[in-house]
Amino acid sequence: MSSPEPLFFKASELPPDYYVPPPPESTPLAPDFTLPRPQLPDNSAAGILQEGLDVLIQRGQEYERLEGERSMEDVVNAFNVVYKKGLTVTEGWMFMVFLKAVRQHQSPDKRDTYVDGANYFALAGEEALNNPIKAAP
Repeated sequence: MSSPEPLFFKASELPPDYYVPPPPESTPLAPDFTLPRPQLPDNSAAGILQEGLDVLIQRGQEYERLEGERSMEDVVNAFNVVYKKGLTVTEGWMFMVFLKAVRQHQSPDKRDTYVDGANYFALAGEEALNNPIKAAP
């Protein structure tokens, strides 16, 4: 039985057609690894998820955070102070999932809605699974 392929590859180990160029030199988060880039149909589930992953990585680079942009905790904390509520970070991400679900109902042909919705659901899962005490009401 062969060992599973690694999840991350060094850019130098990938064939040119799988390579995703690193961010510009001015960005401090320019890792020397990327995921393999198979050709996926744009409107397939895998294509939507791949675009979502690209967006998460891009947001992390824009906000200079290795784990990606994670502002929901600050948003929820500010909301809770102003409105005297007890919303959790997971609930904040799920609020965004519901927002995208409503937008999907209003504009079912907008691809961005599905990409963002998948990302918000993943971020809710990340929070709930990694911080179960903070995620539970």
